[in-house]
Order: sequence, then C-alpha cells, then structure tokens
Amino acid sequence: MIDEKVAKKYKKKVALTITIMSLIAIASVVITVILIKKM
Repeated sequence: MIDEKVAKKYKKKVALTITIMSLIAIASVVITVILIKKM
C-alpha cells in the first residue's frame, strides 16, 4: 500500500510539473504570435 503522505507529495509534484509545462507552452505560443505580427 502507498503511504498517503508520499501520494500527496507525488500528486503535488505532478500538478506543479503540468502547470509549469502548460505555462511554457502558452508562453511559446504568445512569443510566436508576437514574432509573426512583427514580421
């Protein structure tokens, strides 16, 4: 059986990773749009 504390830590880590990845994705899209508009 998985320890609840470990599971909570893991869930937080996964959530944080997903959040960071989506922020990076959004940022790159925004940068691309800005670069295209400047051209």
